Amino acid sequence: MLLFYLQKLENETDRILFASIYEKYQQKMFWLAYRYLQNEALAEECVNDAFLELIKSFETFVKINSEKQPYYLFTITERCAFRKYRHEKKQVELKMAHTELYSEDFSTTKDVMLSFGMTMQKLPEKYQHPLLLRYAQDQTYEEIASILGISVSNARQRVKRARDRLAMILQEESQDG
Repeated sequence: MLLFYLQKLENETDRILFASIYEKYQQKMFWLAYRYLQNEALAEECVNDAFLELIKSFETFVKINSEKQPYYLFTITERCAFRKYRHEKKQVELKMAHTELYSEDFSTTKDVMLSFGMTMQKLPEKYQHPLLLRYAQDQTYEEIASILGISVSNARQRVKRARDRLAMILQEESQDG
């Protein structure tokens, strides 16, 4: 795997520095990720992602005080582990919800889905898309911003407003019904 990373770096000095960092911290980063994820494969993926992220910001990393560099690496690793943990947790929840949906009476499930779809249609289109991208497709705010051609802060704001409006609509419907 180290060779793969080294190919991504432009000069020999960076390659030598990266190789020493990789050898020194790879195992520590793995155990840090494993502590959160409790899964070797996910921990390895997380370390790989962290090193790829490091390569992207290697020029900045080199400028950081050498005493702070390990903290930078561990922060990248922790963030990656948290993202993977949340993603795995969502996948388990979705599987459980999927199982529950199909274990219930089909007509009830169909009614619920139709009702939710009709409720979503009550939202303005500019709020429907960000909400669906965030929760149905598990996109990050950065990905939503890129897809919709808006800023990241605007993507966050639209998702928040969509949730608020959806909650308000559902509350009104529950009071009416």
